[in-house]
Amino acid sequence: TLFPYTTLFRSVLSVSKGAMAIQPAKIDNYDEQWVMAVSSTGHVVVVALKDLPIMPKGKGIKIINISSKKFKTREEYMSTASCLFDGESVTLYSGKRKKTLSPDKVDEYVSERGLRGRKLPKGYRSVEFIEVHPLDEEDE
Repeated sequence: TLFPYTTLFRSVLSVSKGAMAIQPAKIDNYDEQWVMAVSSTGHVVVVALKDLPIMPKGKGIKIINISSKKFKTREEYMSTASCLFDGESVTLYSGKRKKTLSPDKVDEYVSERGLRGRKLPKGYRSVEFIEVHPLDEEDE
C-alpha cells in the first residue's frame, strides 16, 4: 500500500494504450530465482531472474516474444508471470482445469529472455493464474 503525501495526480503504474497490468510477483533472491511467463495463447518461457537487466525507472523489458501486431489487436499478450526457485513445481490454472508441472517439466520450458517459448498442451493454453509450490525444507 502506498501512502503519498498528497493523493492528487499520483500515479503508481502507467501502461501503454491497450495494455493491462498483471499481478506483481515477489522476488526473494535475485540470483537464484527464475521467472515463468505465460502468454494468452499458451506459450511458456522460464528465464533466470539474474539474466533480466535492471532498467532505469519507467523502462520495461521483453520477457516473452509477442509480435507487435498481435499485441496491439489483443490477439496475444502476457497473461501471467510468477517467480520460482529451481526445483519447485507449479500448478497452472486454466478455467476450471489445472495442470501441475513437476520440476523436471518446468525445466523443459527454460529458455532465453525474449524468445517465444514452448506451447502448453491443448486445454491448458489460457492460463489465468500460476501457483508455485515451495520446496519443503526437509527435502533439502
